[in-house]
Amino acid sequence: MDHSLKIIITSFLALILFFIHSYSNAYFFRLNKKKYFWLSFFGGISVAYVFIHIFPEMSDAQDKIEQINNPFINFLDYHIYLISLLGFMLFYGLESVAKISKEKNLKLHNKNFAESKVFYLHIISFAAYNLLIGYFILHREVPGLVSLLFYFVAMATHITVNDYSLRQHFKEDYQKTGRWILSAAVIIGWLFAVFFDLPDITLDMLFAFLAGGMILNIIKEELPEERQSKFTGFMMGCLVYTILLLLME
Repeated sequence: MDHSLKIIITSFLALILFFIHSYSNAYFFRLNKKKYFWLSFFGGISVAYVFIHIFPEMSDAQDKIEQINNPFINFLDYHIYLISLLGFMLFYGLESVAKISKEKNLKLHNKNFAESKVFYLHIISFAAYNLLIGYFILHREVPGLVSLLFYFVAMATHITVNDYSLRQHFKEDYQKTGRWILSAAVIIGWLFAVFFDLPDITLDMLFAFLAGGMILNIIKEELPEERQSKFTGFMMGCLVYTILLLLME
């Protein structure tokens, strides 16, 4: 793909992700009970993308890292997977802090949302997360238009699920400021990618971290009973996107 055309296409996709993060509540979550089906469906798409596309890329990246002659790297056996685990643990911690804060705020002040300090912690963390999403719109391990479109769909559905979760935790704080910061982070990540091309090993590590965060952010929405998740929707999302990804190979 020509570089100029690539810039044009990816800028358009980055803008779409910006609007998804900014306005998903307005155009999507007024579906009442149907929204739980679509949340689960979107979660299934993201899970399929992680397991069918990202994990094989991580395996290839692991092979590259093992060829690096570095004492610290040689000390670790599963470098790339440890980074993915780190992403999983970080966002698990964030989710736990948000739940504890929400319960505390409800008990002490009768407010059904997390405290401001927890809100800012989440916004900073998810802004960094969205920077990675924006960066990989332009620079990914597997180049090409088809790979780009599969990545875009997976990230668009994933952002929608994240947006719903953050709205549940932070209510008006997220509506007033949080959504705009996270939306802007996607654009900033894309802009960074326009001017800076990181080394392949760095990209692999960042992609692994993103994968770990994606897994946790999907699981936390699907497993708790109060989320009203729909297994049928989740299964359909997984199956549809898995088939499409396998056809792409």
